[in-house]
Amino acid sequence: QRSRFNVIAKKSAAQKIDYKKGIGEAYKNLATIYGYEANGEKRVAYNLKAIRIFEENDLKPQAANLYGEMGYGMKRDNMEKAQYYMLKEMQGQLDSALYFYKKGLAIVEERKYTEGLPYSYSNLAGAYGQMGNFDLARDYFYKAKVIREEINDRKGIAENFTQIGEVYLIEGKPAEAVPFFEKSL
Repeated sequence: QRSRFNVIAKKSAAQKIDYKKGIGEAYKNLATIYGYEANGEKRVAYNLKAIRIFEENDLKPQAANLYGEMGYGMKRDNMEKAQYYMLKEMQGQLDSALYFYKKGLAIVEERKYTEGLPYSYSNLAGAYGQMGNFDLARDYFYKAKVIREEINDRKGIAENFTQIGEVYLIEGKPAEAVPFFEKSL
């Protein structure tokens, strides 16, 4: 309760001086609090308010980050419940986690933020893997790995090898998974 009061006070102060980034961050923080309280509807509503503020004020890195967080949160919490937020106008009836990951990726690409690409690709890969589209999941993990090799992100490369191995394992192909787990060491 106290932390919610502090966030509301900060939002009010940001509104008084018309500090848009501060207002967006306050909405994002309120969403986080509601998430901790297991109030998914309010979490989504406040995250969307924050995203709207970020996008209207050309705060694209903040919007991209929040799109990714929302997608991850929806995917992690409960895929079945996330279906409630499915966007009917999206081609193929994609679930909202995938939608938010794609929005985040588009912003990362537009900003030419190379270091952010592997995270966006890995988020998409994870979502596709949970949907049972293992070939596409692997493709995105490979895309992430290529970028990580280019920027010499050794920890990220190891993580992608593990993720590719996990996809093979989930598919019931342990013999194909083992070499990727070994490369991750």
